[in-house]
Amino acid sequence: MVRPTLIVLADGDTKAQILARLQSSGEYATQPVFDRLTVDGSYFEIDPTDTVLGEYEDPTLRALFPGSEPHTVMIEYGAREEVRPLLLEVTRGLEGVLDTNTGPFLRLSDLPASTWLARPGRPDSAEDEPLAFFHEDHDLPREQSWQPIPDDTAGRRRARSVLAELERELVRGHPLFRRIVAVEAFDGASDDVLARLDDGSCAIVHPTWSGRPERPGYPTCELLGTGAESALRFRQSVQWL
Repeated sequence: MVRPTLIVLADGDTKAQILARLQSSGEYATQPVFDRLTVDGSYFEIDPTDTVLGEYEDPTLRALFPGSEPHTVMIEYGAREEVRPLLLEVTRGLEGVLDTNTGPFLRLSDLPASTWLARPGRPDSAEDEPLAFFHEDHDLPREQSWQPIPDDTAGRRRARSVLAELERELVRGHPLFRRIVAVEAFDGASDDVLARLDDGSCAIVHPTWSGRPERPGYPTCELLGTGAESALRFRQSVQWL
C-alpha cells in the first residue's frame, strides 16, 4: 500500500537544521533512494534531495520565498498520529512552509495550532475497504485490470507521478481539489485511479492525462465513502457485483 507524503519547503539553512533533527530523532539509515527513519516502532521514508521541487511552478515558489532559494524535504508516513510529534519536533522554532498535499500551504510556525495533523488520514481497519478485494478470488476478467500500486520504489514513484498529474488537473471548486493524500490502485484497462482522500474515504478518479488544469467538472470522479460503503460502491463501479 502506497503511503501519503508531506513536503517541507524551506531555505538551505533551515533544511539543514531539519535534516539534522531528523537524523537525531531516531534510528536513521541512509539508503540509495530514500533514507529510512525509525522512531518508537514507526518508520518514515525521507527524501533529502530537492527532486520534488520540480513539481512546483516558479510563480508559486517566488511567492512563498521572495528573498531566498527554496529547498525541500519529503517525508513519507503511515498515519498522522505518527508523523505529528515528529513533524512538530523537527520544525520547532523554524520558518518555512508545509505542503500536506491535501490543502493550502501551512507555515511551520502555525503547525502547533493547526488542525490538519489531527484530522483522520485513514480508517483504523482496512477489512471493509476496496483494497481488501484485491486479495480475494474473482472470475471476471475486468477485475484483473485493477491492481494495487506495490509498496516498493517503482510503485512509490508511479504513485507520486499520478498524484502530481491529478494535482495539475484539479482546480479550485472541484470536490477533490487538494484532498487526495495517496494513490492506492490503478486500472490498466481504463487508466482510472483509486485515490485515498484526506478524511479517510476513497474515490475513483478518471484523469484526463492532459498535464494541465482542467475545465470545471473534470477530471470526473466517483466518491466511494468509507468502510463497507466504499467497498460496495467500488464493487458496483468496477462490475464486481
